[in-house]
Amino acid sequence: MSNSNLKVLFLNIFLVLFTAARSSVRILQLNLIEIETTIKNVGLKIPLVPEVLTLILSCFVVFKFILSYLSLAAHIVALYPILNYELNDLLIPTIIMQAIQNILLNLGELWCGYIICHNYLDKDSTACSIFYIKILAKCTLGIIVLNVFWNYYSSLRYPELEVIPNRKFHKRISQKQVQDIKIFQRRMILESSEVEMNSEVFSNT
Repeated sequence: MSNSNLKVLFLNIFLVLFTAARSSVRILQLNLIEIETTIKNVGLKIPLVPEVLTLILSCFVVFKFILSYLSLAAHIVALYPILNYELNDLLIPTIIMQAIQNILLNLGELWCGYIICHNYLDKDSTACSIFYIKILAKCTLGIIVLNVFWNYYSSLRYPELEVIPNRKFHKRISQKQVQDIKIFQRRMILESSEVEMNSEVFSNT
């Protein structure tokens, strides 16, 4: 197994364990309580605004919680093409979930946080600055992880575009290429046997 395969394998296993640890109903409950408590502590005086913000943020957190289980299933399924170098289409759900969770949802969270900080909080406060840095860091890491899985998917789908190190055959070849190699080997064996037979005939004559 090459270094790139080990990198994708360890990254996928880490994401499986991390997602499984975060996909807890207890953690979801604590997040919902934290949202309600934080909005109450802000002390918004506008009618219905605290309730609306609580509802929107709670729905957002529940949606992320549901997606975490879908992401966990996608990462478990992705173990097969990573270990067997075939059925590369099984990596597509993982790539889609990575794009949704690590990019789209983080951008949505950034948009919601910007509205809250700009309209209801002090936009120059330390809490808002920490929030922006945290979201940008999550987006950056999400793009890096997505790029790793996409490159691995491309290497499985188009093995002929991958650079083969040290001029050796790469392990990740398609079934058609395996059949072509076997046919070529059989032809070489037949040709060598014909040459030996011809040489024996000439020697007897």
